[in-house]
Amino acid sequence: MPVPTVAVRIDWDADGAFTGGYDDVSSRVLSDSVSWTRGRSADFSAEATGAASFTFRDDDHRFTPDRNWHDNPSFERGTTGWSTAPALPNSPSSAATSITQVTDDAGQGGTKAGEVVCSGSQWSGVVFAIPYAFRQSVTYSVAIWLKKMSGSTSIDCGLYSTTAGIDVAVGAGTITTSWAKYTFTWTPTSDHSDVVLWARCTAAAAATFRIDAIQVNPGATANPYLEAPTKGQLVPGRPVHIYATYSATDYPLFSGYIERLTPDPRAQTTTVVCYDVLRRLGEVDVVVPANALVQRSARDFRREALDDFERGDRNLIPNPSFETDIAEWSQWPSGTSGLSRDTSEHYDGAASLKHIASGIYSRSGAYSRFTPAAFAGVPYRFSIYAKGSGSWYLRVGDPGGTYASATFTATGTWTRFSVTHTPAASGTVFCWVE
Repeated sequence: MPVPTVAVRIDWDADGAFTGGYDDVSSRVLSDSVSWTRGRSADFSAEATGAASFTFRDDDHRFTPDRNWHDNPSFERGTTGWSTAPALPNSPSSAATSITQVTDDAGQGGTKAGEVVCSGSQWSGVVFAIPYAFRQSVTYSVAIWLKKMSGSTSIDCGLYSTTAGIDVAVGAGTITTSWAKYTFTWTPTSDHSDVVLWARCTAAAAATFRIDAIQVNPGATANPYLEAPTKGQLVPGRPVHIYATYSATDYPLFSGYIERLTPDPRAQTTTVVCYDVLRRLGEVDVVVPANALVQRSARDFRREALDDFERGDRNLIPNPSFETDIAEWSQWPSGTSGLSRDTSEHYDGAASLKHIASGIYSRSGAYSRFTPAAFAGVPYRFSIYAKGSGSWYLRVGDPGGTYASATFTATGTWTRFSVTHTPAASGTVFCWVE
């Protein structure tokens, strides 16, 4: 007889998906610690919010907020937070030409790294702001993996306060063509809340180098690097899904948000307490019918939230990342050229769909459709990560002839765009990028 299993996932990136490399935390949750309630909804009693709680095994401090203060340490989320602004402690300094995400890694976890192209001017580099309070006389440790790609090998990195530039720590020096870890410590001479980490070329020469697996933490020694939630992700408000799987079918049990995380160093655990969508309604502005709780009870709200969870938990696009081919995607208009699989550029995985507009048609692009068929009156969201140039339409349409569209301008950075549509008729839904 099949035995049901319970899974717990947390959207650490808060990007609306639960597909990140460490969003599924089921293997770290103590099996006897998971509990959830859905409040109550009696006719003459106050509405009560539902709640959930569970406890992580945390012997490696993976879920301890102070484990890593760098919030994009391995470029798995692109170059978010990184800047080529010349905010470096030496003067004059200059911005790097670019910083991009590449498929490479230092063997510490993840599959990505950052590649910095320096301009050729001395002190050309990149910076990352660390938005936490660094305290006077407290020692902080940094570890960073670097690799030379071309040009100068005179690369260093460091921490400094943007308003008190003389309060600085510097590490590294000469890098090689192999990944290597460089470490240093910093003991600020005063309190700072404007600290940035830099990586730069110290010579007046062109240079290209890669960065990965950055670790920043209080203490005289850098913590072992883990590809895991960072300080900025281990915070209240992150979405949580709990569901059971029985006979290969998923059943949603709880949809809510983290209320608090409580590490227990002695037990080497971290306990997470969550609240459900009914309380969330009290925290955000929403549009609901007049006398909503007369027309729809808290039970209705919860049921609809779990329905949304069940729909949104699955990606309905049959071939969303083009890992092996471009099956399920067609050209629009029919017969136009310029649709291909590209392994040199990709946001995630190993490939992307590439389209080159011919200019013959006012609009051209690609479309897909998803099954099972959509249901009338139920909202669906179509989102993509895009990189390139020009103005584009993102559209969703249904057999009833209705559709929703959004325009966006593609840039040289992978960016997420989305459009939401509520079909007027049930049936297969078409999704276009053109």
